Amino acid sequence: MLEWCRAFFSFRVQRLALSFSIWLAVLVMSLFDHPPMLWCCGFHKITGLPCPSCGMTRALFAAANGRFKEAFAFHPLGLLLFVSGIALSFVFVLEATMNRRFLTYDERTVRVFLILLLVLMLLLWVIRICVIFGLRLPIPIYGVV
Repeated sequence: MLEWCRAFFSFRVQRLALSFSIWLAVLVMSLFDHPPMLWCCGFHKITGLPCPSCGMTRALFAAANGRFKEAFAFHPLGLLLFVSGIALSFVFVLEATMNRRFLTYDERTVRVFLILLLVLMLLLWVIRICVIFGLRLPIPIYGVV
């Protein structure tokens, strides 16, 4: 599908469409106070515990409504994703106006980034599980939010 987009749309149109999509998602999320209950987490239904990404959608909705502390409490990576998306949309607009690519990456860089993101997500999940079971961790996370 990406090849189809490259064939029919110029670089500028692609970048502006990506930026527009991000801002449209932010606008839609800002219209609702909380995400609509469209589905329930299967992992949570079976185990009663949160999955590694539980709270991500609520964090994005809270951040879109300007409730950043609440967004961080729902899921710290949700707030990071929201801020990264906004920054990325500005980069896309800048790339479109200057008709020049600023973000370049290779396969190895993407792989390392995704592995680091996965490790961070799993680490946050372990911390959440420890907090749920009342285990004290030797890191200063208590009372953050």
